[in-house]
Amino acid sequence: MLINALAGLTLFAIVTGSPLRAELMCLPILAPGGVTPNVNDTCPADHNGTNPIGTLVLAGGGPHGVTLRTPGPGLAILATRFEDVYEEPGGTLDFYLQLKVANTNLPPSITDVAIGPFTNAITEVGTVSPIGVMFSGGPGTIAPSYETRSPDGSQIDFHFPNGIPSGTTFALAISTNATQYDLGGGVGFTDIYGLGGVPAVGAFVPVASTPEPAAILLLGCALGLSAAIIRRRRS
Repeated sequence: MLINALAGLTLFAIVTGSPLRAELMCLPILAPGGVTPNVNDTCPADHNGTNPIGTLVLAGGGPHGVTLRTPGPGLAILATRFEDVYEEPGGTLDFYLQLKVANTNLPPSITDVAIGPFTNAITEVGTVSPIGVMFSGGPGTIAPSYETRSPDGSQIDFHFPNGIPSGTTFALAISTNATQYDLGGGVGFTDIYGLGGVPAVGAFVPVASTPEPAAILLLGCALGLSAAIIRRRRS
């Protein structure tokens, strides 16, 4: 009877589209309200040479550039971001963000990069330095110190306490259990000049999936079969 119950639970998970496990195995899970020191994922299983694992489903959701500050002639802070989305063999989605920063005659200033919402997703967060997702120059050289997730799970922040110097960041990775996405999110920046939230640019983020009609029908059949087995055992 226990075996039948476990089989029923497994079938329920399959046909209802219950959350699949996030797949980048060498990154830590970041739960709502959590904080984790940055982990740089160099595990061979989590990248394909200089490319992410899985299938590219969205190439370069960008470039999107934003000028954070131009306080005077010859002075500027400019950030350009790219985002790619990859589907892993199990059907889950990984979101990769990379920044190219130019501090023209100004010190490193961007201290925080925020992206969301990821409200209903399981997330594994960190950097994957071997890959160069967006820029022809290859992998980046700049890593955040730590990551946080807001208490409601919606926003993930990559923190650079000393500011991002001119150059390209490592690929910032968010591996999820989501299977669908849309352009419903945003990327925002905080800098040492107090320009928090300077204009957010669009970002691809997970969306909640709903069971397909065929899956609902299959669930009904499975429940009916389970009920028949129970009645037979009782008779």
